[in-house]
Amino acid sequence: MSAAAAEGELRDAVERALAHESPAPKVARLTRRPSAYRTSFALEEVDVVLDTGERRELIFKDLSRQGLHESARGAKPAFLYDPVREVTVYQTLLPRAPSGTARCYAAVADERRGHYWLLLERVPGVELYQVGSLAAWQAVARWLAQFHHCFRSTGWSRDTASHLIPRDDAYHRRWLDRARSYSPPDDAERNAALSRLGARIDAVLATAARSSQGLIHGEFYASNVLIDAEPSPSRVCPVDWEMAGTGPVLLDLAALTCGWDDTGRMAIAQAYHDEAGGDATMSAEAFLEALASCEVLVALQWLGWSATWSPPADHRRDWVALLNRRLAAAQ
Repeated sequence: MSAAAAEGELRDAVERALAHESPAPKVARLTRRPSAYRTSFALEEVDVVLDTGERRELIFKDLSRQGLHESARGAKPAFLYDPVREVTVYQTLLPRAPSGTARCYAAVADERRGHYWLLLERVPGVELYQVGSLAAWQAVARWLAQFHHCFRSTGWSRDTASHLIPRDDAYHRRWLDRARSYSPPDDAERNAALSRLGARIDAVLATAARSSQGLIHGEFYASNVLIDAEPSPSRVCPVDWEMAGTGPVLLDLAALTCGWDDTGRMAIAQAYHDEAGGDATMSAEAFLEALASCEVLVALQWLGWSATWSPPADHRRDWVALLNRRLAAAQ
């Protein structure tokens, strides 16, 4: 179990979060266990029974350095780590987002003790990659367009902005340098692709920048989106906001569509484009060119992520092949 929060702290956090209810409930029983959905950081499922008999199902996430899984600790680039980032997103930004995101019951960012954690609603449902219905993916794309519309300007404090990752030109060029340094000399296909990208990086960045700029999730992959089909319409709940930042918003759509064939990709992209205002906002041609460039940048990041780490088999992609295909479309 994570040592970042004692049981008493969690009890107090839940009771403070519910103190506005009348009468204010008390925690009668609290149990916790490791979550099977852990990725980078430690996750626990927390079951709370209140003195009213009501149950609350929660998730505890330890964002401290010791909460990182050993494999992630060695693979995740150090310059990306900020334990306050996701706390900030849940506390100051997501309350303004479209409905669906998990309720934040409590958050701690205690630098003195090295404690950084979140206590969140445990949202029912399954990860989007387990959902075969194209209509569900299109609904997620429409949610994403609404989210980007809510945060199309930088209407947040300087302190909040300081924790967000800026996806500027320097950020993407850093991945190109890393990808080149990690590329095996005998991997002719990968080296040729990186060489082609290096010759066109200015054009790719300029085309990606035609996308609207604003707040992005940063890892809007299907494994980071929960779908609860019980309500109608289905609830869309993006999770894991550890890489939230600012930049071309189509980087999120590029992450969402990266595993699809051309037909599915176009259907999902069309749903986003229509929800974002269609041709009145950005012509379909310019939109697809910007999306292709953002897909190139997503592939580039993963090629430069780590020299040793690779994702689980279910989430692996041929990033070199994707980079080559999208370079042909990104003008």
